Amino acid sequence: MMATPSSCEFPPIQTLLPQAGPMALLERVLSHTSEQTVCECTIRPSNLFLNPQQHVPVWIGIEYMAQSVAAHASLL
Repeated sequence: MMATPSSCEFPPIQTLLPQAGPMALLERVLSHTSEQTVCECTIRPSNLFLNPQQHVPVWIGIEYMAQSVAAHASLL
């Protein structure tokens, strides 16, 4: 397995994703290997997908996953 650089050694997430503006939901890459990329996001009150109960619907997880896949592909 390859050594994983610290998150400050990865390019800014905006350069890895095709999404921009409020649709870029991830904040940064935490770790990356040839088989796995772990990204981070923080749910804030300004989140585009917050519902009236101040939760993000579970189906948005698919978009978080898709953006993580995009970041993984960009890093490869």
